[in-house]
Amino acid sequence: MKILAGSAHPELAKKIARKLKTNLGKIEISQFPDGEKRIHIVEKIESEIVFIIQPTIKDEDIIELCLIADAAKQMRAKKIVAVIPWFSYSAQDEVFRQGEPFSAKTIAKIIEASGIDEVLIVEPHSLKLENFFSIPATLISAAKIFSSFFRKRDLDDWIVAALDLGAVERSLRFAKELNLPLIFLQKTPRDRQTGKIGFLKIKGEIAGKNVLVFDDFVSTGQTLIKATKFLKQRKAKKVVACVTHYLSVKGLPERLEKSQIDKIFVSDSLPIEQKRKLAKLNIISLGPLLAKKIKNVETGF
Repeated sequence: MKILAGSAHPELAKKIARKLKTNLGKIEISQFPDGEKRIHIVEKIESEIVFIIQPTIKDEDIIELCLIADAAKQMRAKKIVAVIPWFSYSAQDEVFRQGEPFSAKTIAKIIEASGIDEVLIVEPHSLKLENFFSIPATLISAAKIFSSFFRKRDLDDWIVAALDLGAVERSLRFAKELNLPLIFLQKTPRDRQTGKIGFLKIKGEIAGKNVLVFDDFVSTGQTLIKATKFLKQRKAKKVVACVTHYLSVKGLPERLEKSQIDKIFVSDSLPIEQKRKLAKLNIISLGPLLAKKIKNVETGF
């Protein structure tokens, strides 16, 4: 087994390698003067199972992932597995208007065409993503890393809230992990001009309860912040958010810090710069979870 790190998130790759009690494979990633990526896998990987750790934060990260995979293929790796902590474009899981691409499926096919044999993807926005690949694709929920943390605490007066219809399945899974009741919030339709949303009603008892929210990503923070205000107006005590992907969107840390959210737990699926950390923010690493999944692939379990 060889673990290779792309340039998008080497720190997470190091954590995974440490958990597996191995070192990262030697790889050189540079650029030609015109900006094109240049990849060189330094050590021998022939007949090895190669795992490439690379969130696709920017479009160039997708290109880099594909080039590393092709280099591994040229070096006769036994099997090439892409470990993608954040899969960009997964929210574009259908053609919404005539003239638009089927983006999530297109990116899946690009990755597949590079010679990758299998993909492990953490908490994509759309569960449809699994069906866009013709190679084995495993969607990994981060619910366990958050639920393991909260299981050690007294949860007698806690509930889990699903903020919209799309979040019901993952919220239900999270609630079951913690053996907590689940309530549902009904959102107003998103304003097509401003993108703003609101909340109409709650299905379930909320007054005097502490609320856990589990979601796949936070970008502008608008839904999470408005939902928290809505819950607090209806006498919720604390609102704590567990979000797998903490996106690098301008103004997000400031908005979250000023909001009524009591605490925010995020994973390290994406690199988090010091300036984006805030007092309310708690980071839980995906390293142990991904190391376990990688070991399962290596051993065939």
